Amino acid sequence: MPALYAGNGTDSVLIKLPTILANETLGKVLSGITSAGAFAAFMSTFSGLLVSMSGAFAHDVYGKMIRPTASPEDRVKAFKFAAVFVGIVSMALGLFVETFDIATMVGWAFAIGAASYFPLLLLGAWWRGLTKVGAGAGMLLGGLLSLFAIVANMLLDKKVLSWDLPPLVRSLMEQPAIWGVPLSLLTMVVVSKLTASSVPSDVDLKMLRLHAPEEMGLSKDYVA
Repeated sequence: MPALYAGNGTDSVLIKLPTILANETLGKVLSGITSAGAFAAFMSTFSGLLVSMSGAFAHDVYGKMIRPTASPEDRVKAFKFAAVFVGIVSMALGLFVETFDIATMVGWAFAIGAASYFPLLLLGAWWRGLTKVGAGAGMLLGGLLSLFAIVANMLLDKKVLSWDLPPLVRSLMEQPAIWGVPLSLLTMVVVSKLTASSVPSDVDLKMLRLHAPEEMGLSKDYVA
C-alpha cells in the first residue's frame, strides 16, 4: 500500500495515503455543503426582501398614494417594475460595497433597523400617546441619519471624501445606533406630543387587545 513517511528526527509518523485522500475528499464535500447552505440562505433572504420591497411599492405607494384607482393588473405591473428596479439598485450597491467586511456591513444593517424600527415597536406596543406622525418622523429621522452616517463613513474609507474628522466623530459614524436610537425615540415622543389630537379615540381598547391573553377573546377579529 502506498504510504508517506514524515519524521521530525526522533519521532516519526507513518501516514497512510488513502487516509489522506479520504480526509481531503470529505473536507471538500463538507465545505461544498456549507457553501451551498450559506448561498441558499443568502438567496432566500435577498428574494424575501425583494418581494417585500416590491410589494410595498406596488400596494402601498402606487396602489394607495399614487394611483388609488389602479386595477389589480396595473398593480401587478407595478410590482414587476419595482422588482426589476430594486434588483438593479441592489446589485449596483453590492458592487460598491464588495470590498467591505461582511460582519461590519451586517452590523450597519442592524444599526439602521435599530434606529428606525425598534423605537416604533417599543413605543407602539407600550405607549398610548404615539401618533402616526410621530412614528413616521422618528423612523425617518433616525433611519436616514444613520444611513447618511454609514454612507459618509464608507466614502471616507474609500478616500472619496477627504473630511478631517476627530476620531470620536468617526467612531459615532461607524456605530450610528448609539445615537440613532435615542434620537428616534426622542423625536417620536416630541412629535407625538405636538400632534396629540390625532391619537385614536379607541387607543385603550387597541392596547388591551394587544396585551390581553388570547383566552380572554379580545383579540378576535383584531384586523377587521
